Amino acid sequence: MIVAFVVAIILWPQPVQAAVNCSNPALVCKSGTLSSDEVWTADKVYVVYSNVTVPAGVTLTIESGTVVKFNLYAGLTIQGTLITNGVSGNPVYFTSIRDDTIDGDTDNEVNVPQPGNWQSLHFQTSSTGMLQHTEFRYGGNISTAMVQVDVNANVTIRASVFKSGAQCAISMKPQNDVTLEDMSFVNFTGNVYNGLCVDSGDISAHTTWDETEAVYILTGDVRVAFGTTLTLGAGVVIKFADVFLGANLLVNGTLLAQGTTDQPIYFTSIYDSTIGGASGNTTTTPSPGNWGWVLFRTGSSGVLDHVEMRYGGKNAKDAILRQEVGADVSINAGRFVNGRSCPLSMPPQSDFTLSNMSPASFAGNEFNGICVDSGGVSAHTTWDETEAPYVPQSDITVAFGATLTWGPGIVVKPRDFNTDFFIDGILNVNGVAGQPVTLTSIRDDTIGGATDNTTNPPARGDWGRILFRSTGTGELNQLELRYGGQGWVALGMLEQDVGASVTINGGAFKYSSSCALATHPQNDFTMINLASTSVIGNETNGVCVRSGDISANTIWDETEIPYVPQGDITVAFGATLTWGPGIVVKPSDSETDFFIDGILNVNGVAGQPVTLTSIRDDTIGGATDNTTNPPARGDWGRILVRGTGSATFNMVELRYGGRFWFNLPMVEQALDAQVTINASTFRYGSGCAVAIHPQTDVTLTNMTVANFSGNGTNGICVQGGGISANTTWDETEAPYVPQGDITVTAGVTLTWGPGVVIKPKDFSVEFLIDGILSANGTQSQPIYVTSIYDSTVGGVTISSTTPPAPGQWGRILFRSGSSGTLSHIVLRYGGDSFFGSYGAIHVDNASPVLRYCMLANNRYGLRSSGTAANPVVEYCNIVGNTTAGIQNDTPNHWISALNNWWGNVNGPNDASNADGFVNNGSGDKVSNFVKYQPWLQGPVIISAGQYRMYVPHIVR
Repeated sequence: MIVAFVVAIILWPQPVQAAVNCSNPALVCKSGTLSSDEVWTADKVYVVYSNVTVPAGVTLTIESGTVVKFNLYAGLTIQGTLITNGVSGNPVYFTSIRDDTIDGDTDNEVNVPQPGNWQSLHFQTSSTGMLQHTEFRYGGNISTAMVQVDVNANVTIRASVFKSGAQCAISMKPQNDVTLEDMSFVNFTGNVYNGLCVDSGDISAHTTWDETEAVYILTGDVRVAFGTTLTLGAGVVIKFADVFLGANLLVNGTLLAQGTTDQPIYFTSIYDSTIGGASGNTTTTPSPGNWGWVLFRTGSSGVLDHVEMRYGGKNAKDAILRQEVGADVSINAGRFVNGRSCPLSMPPQSDFTLSNMSPASFAGNEFNGICVDSGGVSAHTTWDETEAPYVPQSDITVAFGATLTWGPGIVVKPRDFNTDFFIDGILNVNGVAGQPVTLTSIRDDTIGGATDNTTNPPARGDWGRILFRSTGTGELNQLELRYGGQGWVALGMLEQDVGASVTINGGAFKYSSSCALATHPQNDFTMINLASTSVIGNETNGVCVRSGDISANTIWDETEIPYVPQGDITVAFGATLTWGPGIVVKPSDSETDFFIDGILNVNGVAGQPVTLTSIRDDTIGGATDNTTNPPARGDWGRILVRGTGSATFNMVELRYGGRFWFNLPMVEQALDAQVTINASTFRYGSGCAVAIHPQTDVTLTNMTVANFSGNGTNGICVQGGGISANTTWDETEAPYVPQGDITVTAGVTLTWGPGVVIKPKDFSVEFLIDGILSANGTQSQPIYVTSIYDSTVGGVTISSTTPPAPGQWGRILFRSGSSGTLSHIVLRYGGDSFFGSYGAIHVDNASPVLRYCMLANNRYGLRSSGTAANPVVEYCNIVGNTTAGIQNDTPNHWISALNNWWGNVNGPNDASNADGFVNNGSGDKVSNFVKYQPWLQGPVIISAGQYRMYVPHIVR
C-alpha cells in the first residue's frame, strides 16, 4: 500500500473540487449524515458532494439504474445498511463526477475521470451491505479500495463490476470476509489491484476466507493470533501485493487450507496472471521473491491440503513456508515452485509432515527441498519425510542428551561445503534395505531430484562431514554418504573423536574429497555388513586414523575396510593398542610412523593375517587411494618400538614400508624394547625388514628366511652403536645385518647363538670388542659371518647380482683387554676391501680363541698385532683368503695356529724364513712368527653338512 500511495501522489495530480449545479432538478446533491431511511431512484443522478454517512439503524436503498457520482474526495460511510438493487442490464453505478459516459456531463467540465477521483464505500463495524449488479468506477482515492469492509461488517456483493480503481477493488480487515456471488476474475479490470485486498493486521477470532470469485491480495503482514484459526476454502487464490517489503502471513494460531484435487489453494505473486487473472493490472512477469513467506511460529499449527505456493521468499535466505521450533505443520499434496530460496524451511529441532508429495512437488526454487537452519537440536527430534530432501543451510549440532533420528528413505543434501553435523548427543539413522538414508551433494540429481535447480554435476567435497564428538553416539543403519569431505579442507565424511561410539550397519561411502571415514587413533568404529565394494570413489577408501596419541587401551578390529593412518600414531606408556585378526592397515604416506611406548598387540590368525601395507596396494583392502598407481617400497614409514614399549606380532604381513628416501626398517626395536614376531612376513620394504639396537634382540618364531623377500634388506638390521650390557643375538630365522660399527664395552658379553647368520651391510662395518664376544655354534647350527651378497646362507639378503667377494665387510677387532671364544663359526668375505688391511678377525693385544672355525675368502683370515696378543686358532679351516690366512704383525712374538686345515695337504705357504721356518705348501699364506705346525691333512667338520676326513697330524 505504501508504494501505491507514493505512485498516486506522483502520477495523479490532486484534483480540484468540481463545480456542480445542485439546483439542477435532474441532480440530487447529498452530503452529511442521513437522518432516516432513504431510497435513491434512477430518475435522478445522485451526487455525493461531500462525505455521506449512513448511520446505524438507517438503511439506504438504491434502485436499479441509479447513477451515483462522487465529487472529488467524497465517499460514502456505512454504519447502518446499504442495499443496491441493480439488475442485469440495468446496474447501479458508483463513479466519478467527471465520468460523462453515463448520464452525461454532471460537473460541466471537460476533465476526464481518473482512478481515485473519489474515495470509497466504507462499511464500518456492524454495518451490512447487499450490493447487487453494481458497477464501481474511478474510486479508491490514494490508499483506499472502492469498497472497504471493516471487522464484523457483513457485506455481500453479487454480479458486480469494479473498474479503474486507484488501489484495490475491494478491501477488508483480515478478521473478516466479503461474500461474493455470481462473479469471477473478469469482474475486476483496470484497478491497481484487481481483487479483494486484505489489509495488514491481526486475526483474533476464527475466520474463514473462502471466496473464489476474486483473488485475495495481502497488502501487508497478516497475523493469525494464538488460539485462533484462519480457514481457507477450496479454490481460494491468495496474492501478495507488497513486492518491495514482502508481505507475509504470520501464523501464531492455526491455518487450515482446505484445497482439493480439483480446487487447490494458491499463494502466489501479484504479477502471476496464470491464476486469478491479471491481479496487478500490469504486464510485469512474476519472479522469485515477489512476496515474503508463510511463517508458522512456535506453538502454531497448520494443515495444508492441496496448496500450491509460488514466487515467495522475498529475502535471499527466506523460504516460501517456514515453521519455527514447536510448530506443527502438515502438508498434503502440496506444490512449491519458483521460490527465491527454499520452498520450506525449519530449525533443525523440527520437522514437517508431508504426504502425497515427491521431489517433483518442488520445482524452480533455489533449493528444491526442506531447508534446515543452522543451529542446535536440544530435544529428541525426528526427520522422516521422504517426499523432499532436507537441505541444511549450515552447521547442525545435536546437543548432549538429545537424539536426532533420521527415518528410512530420507535424503539429506547440505547446502555447501561449509555444512557439518556435530554430534554431542545421539544420531540414529534408521535406513532399511530398499530405503537407505542418503546424505549427498546438493547437486546430486540421481536422488531427491534437482535440488539446487541447476544441471551442475556433483563433486567430491560438496558438503562437510558428520563429526561425532567425545560424548556423541551413532547408530547408523543403511546410511549412504556421497560427495562430502569439505573440498580443500579434506575432511572425512564421517568422523569420530576419542570417546565417541559409532556403529555402522550396511550402507555405503562414496566420492569423498578425502576419507570415507575418519577416527581418532584411540577409538574405532563398529562395522556390520559393510562391504569394501560399498566404499568407492573417495580420495581415501578407508577409515582414516588421525595422527595422535593413544593413552588408553584401544582395539582396531574392523575388517570391512582398511585403516589409513594420516600421520604418526603414538601408543603411550601404560596403554595397549590391539589389532584384531584380518584387519588391513594402509598408512597414507611415507611420513607415517607408529611409535610404541606402551604395548602393540597384533593378533592375526591363520586365514586372517593382519596386513600393514601401502595405500596403493590394491591386492588387499581394495583400491584404497582410488588410483591405479602401483605400490612401491617406502610408501609408509615404520613401527618403532621405543625403550618402554613392547610389541607382539602374530601372523602379520608387512609390505612396502620404510619411508623410501630414508630406507627405514618396517619394524624397529629400540634399546630396552621387547618385540616378538610370530609367523609373519616382511616384503618390499625400502630398507630393512626389521631393525634393532645392538644391545637387544628381536624374538622370531615359526619363520624362515622365506618370510623376508623384496625388501631393501631381507633381515634384521642392527644399528651401529655400543653394547653396554650383556646381550644375546640368537635368532636363526633371518640374518642379522649390522648397519654400522658395533662396540662391545669392557666387562660386557655379546653372545651369538648357534645358527645365527650375520651379514654386515658393507666393507665399513666392524665389530669392536673391548669386552667379550661369545660365538659358539654347533656342528648342526654353525654361526656365519659373511657377505651381504652371500645367498648360500640366510637367503637373498639384498636384491643384487653382485657376487660375494673378499673384503665385503670389515672385521671383528679384539682390542686390548678383550676376549672371545668362537667355535663352529664360518667367517668369510671379510677384511674390508676398501682399506685392504684387515683380517676378518683382527687381534690387537688380545687373546681370543677360535676352534672349529672357517676363515675363508677374506682379505686376511686373521691378523694380529701387539706383544700381548695371544690368539689361539685350532681345528679351523683357513682357505681362500686372498692376502694371507693368518698375519702376525709383531716380530719375535709368536701366536698359535696349530692343527688347522690350510686348504692343501702340504700346509700353508710360508715363503719367508725370517722366523727360522719356511714351508712351500699350496695352502693359504701365513706370515712369520705363526706356529702352524702341525696342520691337518683335511678339512675340519664345521657343520653337519660337511664331509669329514680324518688324517693324522704331520709334524715337521
